[in-house]
Amino acid sequence: MFPSSWFSLKEWEDIGLKINSTSSNEAVKLYDSALTQFTFWADDPSQGGLIDTLDRLEKADTDFVLGKTLSLGLKLLDHTKCYFLDSDIQNETDSLEKLMQRRENEISFRERKHVEAVGKLSRLDLLGAANVWEQILQQYPNDIHALKFCFYSYLFHGEKQKQFDLIQKSYPYFFDQQKITNHYSMIMNGMLSFVNEELQFFRVAERYGRQGLERNPFDGWATHALAHVMEMEGRFEEGINFMNMTERNWTKSNHLACHNYWHLSLFNLSTDNFDAALDLFDEKILPTARQTKKSFNLCDAASLLYRTYLLKYDDPDRLHLQSRFEDVFAIVKPYLNHHVIGFCDLHYLMACIGSKHSVEAKNLFETIGGSDLSIVQEESARITQNLMESMILFDAKRYEEVIKILLSIKDSIVSIGGSDAQRDIFNQLLIVSAMQSKQAANNQDFIDRLNEERKIFKKNDRFIQQKQFQQKLLMNTQQ
Repeated sequence: MFPSSWFSLKEWEDIGLKINSTSSNEAVKLYDSALTQFTFWADDPSQGGLIDTLDRLEKADTDFVLGKTLSLGLKLLDHTKCYFLDSDIQNETDSLEKLMQRRENEISFRERKHVEAVGKLSRLDLLGAANVWEQILQQYPNDIHALKFCFYSYLFHGEKQKQFDLIQKSYPYFFDQQKITNHYSMIMNGMLSFVNEELQFFRVAERYGRQGLERNPFDGWATHALAHVMEMEGRFEEGINFMNMTERNWTKSNHLACHNYWHLSLFNLSTDNFDAALDLFDEKILPTARQTKKSFNLCDAASLLYRTYLLKYDDPDRLHLQSRFEDVFAIVKPYLNHHVIGFCDLHYLMACIGSKHSVEAKNLFETIGGSDLSIVQEESARITQNLMESMILFDAKRYEEVIKILLSIKDSIVSIGGSDAQRDIFNQLLIVSAMQSKQAANNQDFIDRLNEERKIFKKNDRFIQQKQFQQKLLMNTQQ
C-alpha cells in the first residue's frame, strides 16, 4: 500500500517539485511520508502513523516552510479550529507567515504560495485559498499537496464543477511516462471517480473507481466513490455486499473507515435493516467519533441518527434514538459556538435536536447570525440559517413552514458543501414534512412529484415508499 522509500531532495526535483526551504533529506522524506498518509487516508504503521510523522517532521527542520504548511493545513481541515478561535492556530499561522517573510529570497514561488493559501484557509477564506492553490497548479499540476487542499476547499463550498475541473486537469500529469512510478498517482483514479459521480456521470465514475481498486485494493477513497455510485443508483443490496466483502481492504484507510461505515449504514437503512445500521453506529461510528473528535466523524454520527429518525419519525423510541443522540451531543458540545463551517453546524444541530437539548439548539441557531466568523461566505451562511430554522420548526411540528423554507432554497442547498449523498438529508426532511403536514391528504400530488424528482436524482430510491410503509405498520400495531 505504501512505497518502500520516500522522496529525497533530488527525487522531488526530478518530478518537477523542487524544494528550496530545507536542505535536509530527512525532512523532505518525512514530508513525503506525511503527505502520502494524508492523501491515502491511512496511517502507515512503519512510520508510527500520521501524527507521529508530523511530530518528527517538525523536529527534523524547524524552519522547513513546506512541512509547516502541511502540518497547519491538516489541523485546519478538521473544521474545529481556525485563526479567530484558537490562539495556537493564530500563533502558528502568524509564525509561518513571518518565517516566509524572513526567508522570502530563499524559497520558491510554489512554497510562498502554499503559505499564502494556508493563511487564507486559517482565516476561513476557503475560496481565496483555493484560488491560490489553483495558481500553484497552473505551474505545477502534479503538486498533490496543492491539489488535495484545493479539492477539499471546493468540496466544502459546494463547487462541484470546479472540483471536477480541478481533478480532470491534473489527472494526466500523474501518468506522464517519466513519472508513472510516482506513488501519488495511485489515488487519482479514485479522485476522478468521485468528481464524476457528483456530476452524475455514474458509468465513468464506476470505471475509474474500479480501476483505482485494481491498482490499489486498499484505496478507501476509490471504495468510497463506488459506494456513492451505488447509493445514487439505488443499488443498495449490491452496496451492502460490496462493502462487506471488501471491508478488510478499505478499513486499511483508517481515517476514512468511519465514513465508509456510514455509507454501509445508508445501504442498510434503504433496505429496512435498521438494526444493522444502528449496530454499525454503536460498534464503528460512535467509537471512532469519541476517539478522534474529528468533525468528519461527528457529522457521520449525527447524520445517520437523524436519517433514521426521519424514517422512524412516527415511532422513534423503539430504536432508542434519543440516548444515541445524547452520546453524539456530548462529543459535539464543545464545538457548538465555533461556527467554523456551516456544514458542521447543521450536523451539530441534529445532535442537539435529537437529544432534546432545545436551549443549545436555539443558541446554536441564534449565534450563527451574530458570528463575526462568516460561515465560508454570506450565501452559505444564509442557507445554513434557513436549514437550521427548518429543522427547529420540524421539531416543533410546524411542517407547513418547513416546506415553505425548504422549497425556497432547494436549489441553493449545494452551497453548504459536502456531497449529494450527504445533502440528501434535507430532501428527506422536506418529504417527511409534506407527509406529516395537516395538508398531507392535499399534498399527495406534491409528494408524488417529489418522488418523481428523487427517482431522477436517485435512481430506484425507496425513501417515500419506506415512509409510507412505516406509517401503515405503526397504524396497524396501534389498532
